[in-house]
Amino acid sequence: MDAIADFQKLIEIILEKVSNSIPLKIIYWDGSTKQFGTIPGKITIKINSPLVLKELMSDLSLGFGENYTNGNLEIEGNLQDVLYLEHFIREIGIKAPVKTKLEILANKLSNINSKKGSKKNISHHYDLGNEFFGLFLDKSYTYSCAYFKNPDDTIENAQNNKYELICRKIHLKDNDTVLDVGCGFGGFLIYAAKRNYIKGLGCTISKNQYEFAKDKIKIDTLLEPYSIGLLHTIGHNEPLPTDPWILKYIFPGGYLPSLEELVKRIRKVKFYIIDIENLRPHYAKTIHHWIERFEKNIDKVQQLFDDKFVRMWRLYLNGAQASFKWGNTQLYQIVFSKGQIDIPLYRGEIYNGF
Repeated sequence: MDAIADFQKLIEIILEKVSNSIPLKIIYWDGSTKQFGTIPGKITIKINSPLVLKELMSDLSLGFGENYTNGNLEIEGNLQDVLYLEHFIREIGIKAPVKTKLEILANKLSNINSKKGSKKNISHHYDLGNEFFGLFLDKSYTYSCAYFKNPDDTIENAQNNKYELICRKIHLKDNDTVLDVGCGFGGFLIYAAKRNYIKGLGCTISKNQYEFAKDKIKIDTLLEPYSIGLLHTIGHNEPLPTDPWILKYIFPGGYLPSLEELVKRIRKVKFYIIDIENLRPHYAKTIHHWIERFEKNIDKVQQLFDDKFVRMWRLYLNGAQASFKWGNTQLYQIVFSKGQIDIPLYRGEIYNGF
């Protein structure tokens, strides 16, 4: 118990140091309380078992995520303020022990992204049912970063802005062929087809997304040589392992590449990079809209699943927004060409009239 007591003391020292910006109160399993800061905190953390501290000490991410999901760690107040504290604690260097690293490795190996494994991993997240995704996504079911031209854009407008920006970056015109790898629910292909007369091919290994998109569009051709492409992807600012709680419960087999890893892979297949843009703040704002819709429809989510699922997804969505706001997570748009092609001299034509 000495190690746990020492860890508890360390956490309390850290919380005291940040209490000027985030005052809070902890209620322990024996009824004792600890106030951090001189003013009453808007956040109360209830730790219902000493095992919570032991598991936080073993691994901060898994310990926090599993105990919050199971209700052994309760939070009253703004969850993202607590997640900010978690990011702060990570930054000062509380690392996972060897035992936890081995467990993470075993989890990675069991969820390795072979063709069969990838389908299983994708299904775990994306095949939760269209009814569920419809509770927090916009009408186009777009499950990716939107683009906010104005702070007060609705999520529907912002997703259309994103699609229009992509069309402009790839200089989409009539009679073009569009290949959308990882097409989700088909939102971009539908937008592009309404904007221009195109032929489109969408690729996904999610059964639900395939059936949803198939009902709206027909696709029958492939990417041509000397064409232009755009990669819209979440990534890290530097090579980092996937968060162990996310890997275990949300995205098995998931990995967020750094920009250098993406560029190296693009170069390896002899594509030419034309443009790179980081839309990180746009994804934080996108997820904010998703959280609002998720909480507005919380009763319906509970009917579809259970309270544990609600807490798990509440933590996932808030954690994702916190990671884009304060963490290492980025959203890259990389424009590239298959073969050396002529590109416009003036970048401004992408945004003129947009």
